[in-house]
Amino acid sequence: MVNLTIDLKLPILPPNHPVIMVRPGRGYHLHEALLKSKVVAPDFPNLDVPDGSNPMAVPDLQAQLGRAIEFRDWAASPEYERGLPPAQAIERYATYHEDRSVMRRMLKTAASEILWDLPDRALIYVPAPNLEGLAMTGELAPRRSARTTVRGTRHRSTMTFLGRRLEGAKVFPMRILPSDVTEAPRASGQTTFEFENYARERLLRAHYGDYQLGGDVAMMQFVSDSDRFDIRALGRLAAISDLLDHYIQTGEVMHPGVFLFNAEGSSGAEVHARINSRGGRLLVESANLGPHLLRALLLVATMANPVTGQELENMAINDSIIVENTSDTILQDEGIVTATERSLRDFAREAGVANLDIILENLRRSHEETEGDIDGSSEARP
Repeated sequence: MVNLTIDLKLPILPPNHPVIMVRPGRGYHLHEALLKSKVVAPDFPNLDVPDGSNPMAVPDLQAQLGRAIEFRDWAASPEYERGLPPAQAIERYATYHEDRSVMRRMLKTAASEILWDLPDRALIYVPAPNLEGLAMTGELAPRRSARTTVRGTRHRSTMTFLGRRLEGAKVFPMRILPSDVTEAPRASGQTTFEFENYARERLLRAHYGDYQLGGDVAMMQFVSDSDRFDIRALGRLAAISDLLDHYIQTGEVMHPGVFLFNAEGSSGAEVHARINSRGGRLLVESANLGPHLLRALLLVATMANPVTGQELENMAINDSIIVENTSDTILQDEGIVTATERSLRDFAREAGVANLDIILENLRRSHEETEGDIDGSSEARP
């Protein structure tokens, strides 16, 4: 008997998963260094804090604050007045700039927030100075993990900045994001800013593509590596998505053409698409498991040695379809994986061989025509 094993590689996130902007320094001067090193760091020059320690607990914090203000003042001064960088030796700064209470408070807040207070594995967004630049997202490393030191750029090259790593970092053009996201740095003068509602959703989509958010939102991403996202492929994927969503809601299997040409059938799925260039994306969103079922069928259809509709039906009847999830997921929710496996088996048993062949063939064609890419894997083996 042949077993079909499908690995969804699906991030499962808590419903309140935080999405937070971290500003890359005054005037965005840290932007280049942070993107290169895949970290976030407070604009606190030469901060020295042992790994695993709260920045507010270091014994020489007052001197470090005085030194940081001295270096920031030097960097902000006109080039013709700047001269040589200040000295690094911490001993001389014990009483420097004690009257700069506002600046001291701002530096302490930034260091504490970024290196210690922001929750582990929060999704972090680092904006670019303008819409032509690159943004970065990533999950924030645990506060007690090893930190990374990055060096400033241009006249700040003698300064170091202590950073917290971003895991699974992704870099993409700012212009793909809506104004609700891109305007946030301008609207807020804060070092950090937590997104809500639509802006939060768009950043979750941009970073994860595929994910499960609590028990309410399921997302599936399909990326085209072709210069042109064929509109016929988009139509096929949307129709099959609607078919699966309708099946989950009603238990009724319908021909995919119904969702392309007729007003019959019901679907709660939403399709979001950006298809104007290489890297175009189609995202399917639903309040049920439809996107994960579509993902599983895509993985089956695009295997190196694809199965037929008859073979898929036989494997479902013999309970030899196994769905697993090896993603380093924040929530260990086996219920979602088990439910996806059960839905796939039930659908493959009930759809009929003719419908399964149509679905698998059209998913395969859409994948080939768009040079598509989808996370996950599928393998049939004895």
